[in-house]
Amino acid sequence: MATTIGQVAVIVAQAGVDVDASPAVDQLRRDVPTTVVIHQELGEGLPALGQRVRARIAQLVSQGYRMHSATFLAQRGFGLGDVLGTADLVRAMHSGMLTLGEGQVCLRPAVQDLHAQVALKALADALSDQVRGTGVEIVSFAASRASERPSAPPPAAARAPEGPLRPEIRTVAREPNLEPVSP
Repeated sequence: MATTIGQVAVIVAQAGVDVDASPAVDQLRRDVPTTVVIHQELGEGLPALGQRVRARIAQLVSQGYRMHSATFLAQRGFGLGDVLGTADLVRAMHSGMLTLGEGQVCLRPAVQDLHAQVALKALADALSDQVRGTGVEIVSFAASRASERPSAPPPAAARAPEGPLRPEIRTVAREPNLEPVSP
């Protein structure tokens, strides 16, 4: 068994994602001294990316690194059609932390991409049920920080609704029942 060198955070970014523009990645780089970024190459499918990620994680573990966390950064336009291919990729990221029995796989959509938020939330929920009890959690975060916002807003039809995503519940005060007073 290899001696533990230290913790490593693995960041997997789909093609077109600017890793350096993500405040979540900045925070991760401050928290974990060693970060490894794996970019999806143009034209590379998610299954091929998953194989590269699995091989790189195995290499890091054999070199004595202990996985702190893994983060998947989805490109704008990620949708339900991408979930199946991404599931194997997420499982590969998850497997690097199983021997430790702790860790976190974070799924992060592009900023203000409601479809990606829904798809990644569904993926995280489904895989979380499968890995329950391993000590490694799979979570999805909505990217909504002002510093992560694109310079040009998306077209009005593609914009996420303003305010909370769940319906607002309002309490309406009722007037007391007034009974007629007899003279």
